[in-house]
Amino acid sequence: MPCDPEVLKHVPLFALLDEEEMAVLASQVELKAFAPRQRIYKIGDSSGRAYIVVSGRVRVSTVDQEHQEIVIARGVLRIRVDARSDSASDGCDSDR
Repeated sequence: MPCDPEVLKHVPLFALLDEEEMAVLASQVELKAFAPRQRIYKIGDSSGRAYIVVSGRVRVSTVDQEHQEIVIARGVLRIRVDARSDSASDGCDSDR
């Protein structure tokens, strides 16, 4: 599903983009939902993608030399666009 420019306007990274720039960016990203605990990236993957978490929980982890998981970051994120936009785990996924 295409990404609505209104969603991206609320992402601090894109706050300084004007409407035309925002429209170009939105045309290059796709809104995706991920299942709970679904891995979206693993070190070494050559995805060429960037992920912006619009809402949901995210955990960033790695594995140490003893094969133990180390959690680098975790958090709950929600960017509210309007009352109708409260899906639990959507993200804009860019191929660029």
